[in-house]
Amino acid sequence: MNRIAAFALAATIGLGSMTAMADDNVKKNDAARDKQPVCCLQGITLTEKQKAEIAALQASRQKELQARRDQRDK
Repeated sequence: MNRIAAFALAATIGLGSMTAMADDNVKKNDAARDKQPVCCLQGITLTEKQKAEIAALQASRQKELQARRDQRDK
């Protein structure tokens, strides 16, 4: 009987501490995300050619990511 009570107590303490650690990680991640700039190019003036190059790079990256997702899902 004492072993069961000791196990239950240890499990309760262990689960409580794991929950507290998970909550701390969520708070840290939220704080880090809030500090990130909205856009890395904010405040930078680009020419139309540069804007087109960035758009092409973004489109290329999206296609690459989609191809990887499709490959992973197979």
